[in-house]
Amino acid sequence: METQTIGVRALAAELVRHHPPVGRLGLRLGDVRVVVRSNDEGLLGDLRGYFAPFVDEGVDARDGGIEIIALDAPAPDLAGLEMQVRLPEPGKKSVKEAFADLADGRIIRKLKTGVVFLIGGDVHLAIGACRRWQNQIVNFVNNRFIEARMREGWLLCHAAAVARGERSLVLAGFSGMGKSTLSLRAMDTPGSIFISNDRVMLEREGDAVIVHGVPKHPRINPGTILHNERLSWLLTPAERAEFAALEGDALWGLEHKYDGLIHRSFGTGKLR
Repeated sequence: METQTIGVRALAAELVRHHPPVGRLGLRLGDVRVVVRSNDEGLLGDLRGYFAPFVDEGVDARDGGIEIIALDAPAPDLAGLEMQVRLPEPGKKSVKEAFADLADGRIIRKLKTGVVFLIGGDVHLAIGACRRWQNQIVNFVNNRFIEARMREGWLLCHAAAVARGERSLVLAGFSGMGKSTLSLRAMDTPGSIFISNDRVMLEREGDAVIVHGVPKHPRINPGTILHNERLSWLLTPAERAEFAALEGDALWGLEHKYDGLIHRSFGTGKLR
């Protein structure tokens, strides 16, 4: 299909026509209603497990909700578009995506995975190997939620956060500085609630600042898992033996990410 002359909305409609969704997932993120539709029931099942504390199949995306479409299908050919490369964030080295702005929105292509995102107005669509790279779909859901909150004046922070009672501890720092490791260790304190892994939203309420989380579970490396018994379920016996045999620097420098699902690690009601 010709992407150089087509808009985001028209391209999204054409992709949905070729790969019609067969199921849906409803989420309630605070008072933000999100419906994810997909042509892959397996992907929806995986997302349902990831977002388990926030699943609400009764939500409707109409009247202010957000509808996200995730299509597990070949991504469109973007050869006709002049794509710009996005520079890495502070503390990161790799270039992860390229984008092109059209009259009615933006097209983004992830360089490593080839997954393509269409954003514009009420269009929120992902297409590519979505189930294989489902973490990018998780991020897409969260990014749409974040954008909705930022339009309300909330501030976004690159930070982790844990709460106890009416007080919150917010941990800011570049990638790899230990935010996830420290916040997970803080969860051992009785009464602690996990707010967020690496994205925190701040809302002013009178003279107070309210800390809100983003439903993103920690992406953690083997070193963190080996030193926290609550995370032990993430490793098979063979993986545990393999990683435990590594020397300190080799272990802590290893990039092998696992999703540390909070409700699996610390029980229900521990993520908000």
